[in-house]
Amino acid sequence: MRYTNRITKWMLAAGMLLAIAPAVPAQDWRNNGYGDRAGVRSDFVARDSGRDNRAADRLRDQIARDRARLSDDYRLRRHWAIDRDRATLTRHQRELNALLRDFNRGRDWDRR
Repeated sequence: MRYTNRITKWMLAAGMLLAIAPAVPAQDWRNNGYGDRAGVRSDFVARDSGRDNRAADRLRDQIARDRARLSDDYRLRRHWAIDRDRATLTRHQRELNALLRDFNRGRDWDRR
């Protein structure tokens, strides 16, 4: 008789554990606990692309200023400034080309 009392208590405890088992997991098992990763990723991509677009616009503005300064140097025959402004213009154009190349690589990566 004394074992039936213990067995009954163990059976009740097991039954209660099975009853609350669906409510125990705190995270969704389908996405491995990372939540809505696609939404988070798209938010980061939107912020990064906006930042990159602003950087490209700043470089384009800087290139336009460099070209205007270079044409003024040619017009006013400032030979000492021509080389310096030409090097600056070349550097800014290379930075813009590298940034645009990164845009295209990112776009190709998003298609996968």
